Amino acid sequence: MLHPQMKTIRAKKLGVLIRDARESCGKSIKECATALGVTSGIYGAFERGTRAPSLPQLEVIAYYLNV
Repeated sequence: MLHPQMKTIRAKKLGVLIRDARESCGKSIKECATALGVTSGIYGAFERGTRAPSLPQLEVIAYYLNV
């Protein structure tokens, strides 16, 4: 099992990658949240690394952002 600090670091890294992909595509947080079926606040938490998307959500994000 991962140390809690390592989980936090991984979540932050994932958040940065999601944000960079979104910005590269020129999409807004609201557009991505709508495509995913979540609120802008939840999507923002994914990008901040304070909440991790599920695998199906991550697949939708990747598909929507063409990565």
